[in-house]
Order: sequence, then C-alpha cells, then structure tokens
Amino acid sequence: TTMFRVVFSRREGASPKRGSFFVTRSRRRVRWWSTVPTGYARNGGVRIAYYVDEGDESRPPVMLLNGWAGGARDWGGLVRRFRRTVVRLDFRGIGFSDVPPEEDYSIDAMAEDALRVWDQVAGAYGGSSSSMDVVGYSMGGLVAQALAATRTPRKLVLASTNKGGPDTVDLVSKDFFDCLDDYDPDVDEKASRRAAAAFFVHGLPRPWVSQRVDFLKGVVDRFVDHTWVARPAKGLRGQKRALTSFAAGKSRLDKLTCPTLVLHGDVDPVLHPQCASLLLHALPSASVLLLAGVGHHAYIQEPLEWANAINDFLDDDDDTNNKSPANRRSLLHYDTATTPQDG
Repeated sequence: TTMFRVVFSRREGASPKRGSFFVTRSRRRVRWWSTVPTGYARNGGVRIAYYVDEGDESRPPVMLLNGWAGGARDWGGLVRRFRRTVVRLDFRGIGFSDVPPEEDYSIDAMAEDALRVWDQVAGAYGGSSSSMDVVGYSMGGLVAQALAATRTPRKLVLASTNKGGPDTVDLVSKDFFDCLDDYDPDVDEKASRRAAAAFFVHGLPRPWVSQRVDFLKGVVDRFVDHTWVARPAKGLRGQKRALTSFAAGKSRLDKLTCPTLVLHGDVDPVLHPQCASLLLHALPSASVLLLAGVGHHAYIQEPLEWANAINDFLDDDDDTNNKSPANRRSLLHYDTATTPQDG
C-alpha cells in the first residue's frame, strides 16, 4: 500500500556563507571564493580529482556524485547547505580528473573511482568508511546505486535518476542525451553554446525557463568556460556511453538495504516521475519525495528546497521515513510503510 500526501509550506533560506559563492543579481554571475585544495585518488591508471569541504564533525560526512557533464565545482555554494563535511569529485573524463579512452567508461568503473576517493578520505580523516552518506544526482544516482551495492553507506539519496533497464526505456528522453553530441568548444564555440543551452532548457520546465532567461545565460556561460570545469568532448561521450547502457538489475538493487530517499521532480522532462516509482518498489528500504513543479535540473531550479529535503532525510534518526515532511516549498510524498489516506 502507498500513502499520498501534499504539503505546502515555505522556508526562507539564509544567505550563502562567505567562502562559498554568491550571486550578483544585477549581472547573474556566480563567483567562487573557495580555496579548498584538490586531492587525487587513483583507480588503476586513472587519476580522480576530489575536494573535501569541512563542516560539522558531529554529523556524518556526505559524498556528492554529480550528473552527466557535471563537475565537482558545479555544486558551487550548495555544499555549504549540507551542514556537514562534503566530499565531491570529478568523475573520469571531466574537470581535473583524467580523460581515459571512451571504451574505459562504465557506471561500475565510476563507482570504483568514487570508492577509491571514499577510502582515501576516510583514511586521511581517521573515520570509518561505513559512516558516510551518499547523494547521487542523475548519472551520479546510477553511480551511487553501483557504489552502494558494493559498500553500504549509512544513508543513500537517489535524486533525479532511475534504475535503468528495459522497463525504463520509454520513460527516458533520448533527445536530452543527444543535446551534447555537438559539444566541443575547442572546435566550434557557438555550436557548443547552443548545445549547452539545449542541455539546460531541455531539463527544466518551460514556464520556469521563460522567466529566467538571463540566469540561464549565466549558467551556460559557466558550463562552456573550461577554466571553471573542463568538459572535453571525449569525456562527455564516454560518460554518455556509460549511463545509457546501465541497468541495475534486481540482484543489485536488493543489496541496497540502507535507508534510501528517492528525490524527483514531478515535471521532470528527462526522466519521467514514474522512474521514481520504479525505484521505490525495487528498493528494500526507500521512500520518495516528488518536488512539485520541479524538472530534472532540480538543484539548479530549486537549490534550497533540494538541499533542505536531503538534509532533513540525512538528519532524521527515524529510519522508518514516515514523518510528515516539513519546511518545504511544495512536494508530494510517497512511502511504502503506511496506509492510504484521503486529502
């Protein structure tokens, strides 16, 4: 049985902390002030870049796994919203990580990359690798599934993602994953800007896009700026190859026994919200939050609501996940442990 509940409330977020980033509203530009050093871990012959943003040591650290074409720096000041130590990495093929040949990309390989970072960070900070939380967004959600099947985290968040496989084929927008086929600023900068614009516009609700054109121009500016995050065409093709061929499978999903939050936008044009339902019923211990009016690029569209939802889940010691969600702008909540209610 399932429960359906709609909660409407609003919570005003505080200003970004000094040392992360700020938005200059007049010019819609984001500037980075962090001096967090780059660390490196190795998985075979591939070097993986990572960053550790120190936070509240009384809370378990969290590893953030970004989506296709997303780098560690793209999280920006959002890392400060997690109120804990944050570990973020550049997947192979992007940022300061190595760019191996296209045939060397797979979700399992990227999960192994993340595990090498996990072990190195746990060793350096003297903590237990089993006490870390993992948040995987989009492609990072696929990596998180593969990682959690090998090394059980304390808690797991799968955001704007799916489980792959034949039953999800009709729920995925193929057009979205073709957006960056022509992306290569070293060859054609104008074509690359058009590709980047399509990548973001395709993943967001049209009414929201039409009201924030200037903001999205700034997002595109950062995306194509290789001094911000290097996005070589070979790396993007390799990641695309990995994510479009992934299927978790029942045997793997059965191993994801830790408390899991499936977080999805209810108007996601890239991965239909039904993907969240399939994950809910495939995972042994999961609940779903559907953010109302939110598309695929949820942490760009509603960063505070997105981070608040994750924080509340990670900070909640009640693993039944049956509490009424609070402090949210608007969301739909499903879980598998309660009876249906009207209203």
